[in-house]
Amino acid sequence: MRHFGMKSKRNYTRTMKIVRRIHMYTGLILLPWVIFFGFSGMLFNHPEWFGPVDVVARHSAASVDKISTFSPLRADAIANAVVENLNADAPDTVFKRVSNTDAVIEGKITYQCETDQGRAMVILSPNHGSANVRVFPPSEPEGKTPLDGKHLSVATTIGDETEETAQALLAEAGLKPQGPLELSTRGGAEVRFSIESPEGGAPWNVSYSLSEGKISSKASDAPHGMDFYSVVSRLHKTHHYPDRVGARWLWTVLADTTGITMVFWGISGAFMWWQIKPTRLIGIAGLSVAAVLAVAVFSGTFENLTYNGSSGRRGPARSAEKGSPPNQQKDENGKAEKTDNTPKINPTIQTSQ
Repeated sequence: MRHFGMKSKRNYTRTMKIVRRIHMYTGLILLPWVIFFGFSGMLFNHPEWFGPVDVVARHSAASVDKISTFSPLRADAIANAVVENLNADAPDTVFKRVSNTDAVIEGKITYQCETDQGRAMVILSPNHGSANVRVFPPSEPEGKTPLDGKHLSVATTIGDETEETAQALLAEAGLKPQGPLELSTRGGAEVRFSIESPEGGAPWNVSYSLSEGKISSKASDAPHGMDFYSVVSRLHKTHHYPDRVGARWLWTVLADTTGITMVFWGISGAFMWWQIKPTRLIGIAGLSVAAVLAVAVFSGTFENLTYNGSSGRRGPARSAEKGSPPNQQKDENGKAEKTDNTPKINPTIQTSQ
């Protein structure tokens, strides 16, 4: 029995030694990717640091009041007005707010327009009354060629055969289409190749979309038109394994490896901490606090993201017709006419005094 216990202890010690070495050496190998994903992830919250955004003005609530009249909105007053309007529109139904709950305002009020310095955006805080003004300078030209945007019908591209294959695969999976089978053009397959420039000079990069029959083309030595923030964020968001093995495929492999390794670091780090007996209680306390905080933050954020159920939708967002505010429609002559489709809110209760 004693021999068995000593053997088990040796195995445990040997295992932890291997875990420590894996912990250290994977940290060295994947250090560039860990730094990259950590840094680029932080940039999503701060696009003005290295991105195509110039914050030309920041205003506190007091500063905004000196320029114009804008007070923080009162969420409860607006919610009450919405309920009143709902009851007025449906006399047979009585809507009531859930007791002991407060209304909150999520998001910010944003206006945008084109200016002489680029696209401008004014962001107002409905909760605090503060504001900031941002400008997105025009992007650099990307050196497009005369071929860019040209449509061609090439006999060797996808068509009836691929559609029949897709239909057969749906049937084999036991799925019955409820409408026409549509070919997705977003992120579809394309043929990439280079051709010589008729004027001489650098070759042209050509991409031919198999789904649209459309050509995209630019000079191979032309600038890519992306700033540092755009490059980093695009690399961070690059996902899915491409159909062809290459640099992008390897990038995806390394991204998966980095994610798995970070999970391993967390688990192995906890075990390594457990081995340090003098500070074991401190480690348990730290892990307990971290677990409680993580559950609270994760659940609160998830509830916020799924509050009205719209966050799970995929695909492009629906926007109002360009040039017409959301509460305007066009009459028979094409002119915008104001429609009364907003809750009637008394201005005296909409803003704080």
